[in-house]
Amino acid sequence: MASTRQASIEALLAGVSLLFFRLFPAPDAPGLRACPFYWLTTLPCPLCGITRGLCAAAKGHWAQAIEFHALSPLFLLAFVLWLAVCIG
Repeated sequence: MASTRQASIEALLAGVSLLFFRLFPAPDAPGLRACPFYWLTTLPCPLCGITRGLCAAAKGHWAQAIEFHALSPLFLLAFVLWLAVCIG
């Protein structure tokens, strides 16, 4: 069944993402800006800092996560809910 396979792939992606956020250390400042918006304008885009924020939030460093990006705890919750829906 295609939907079961798709749910398995999505669960794998969500799980690997959460594992990455948990294991990857969040640097205080970005070493490499991979944001095309920033490259073009030198202005931070609305999502700048979200990866560092997710890395901090996955480790329970909530203040640091909010400092990196105010919505990072909500994005982390979305990843957890996505994984739960795919598994359940």
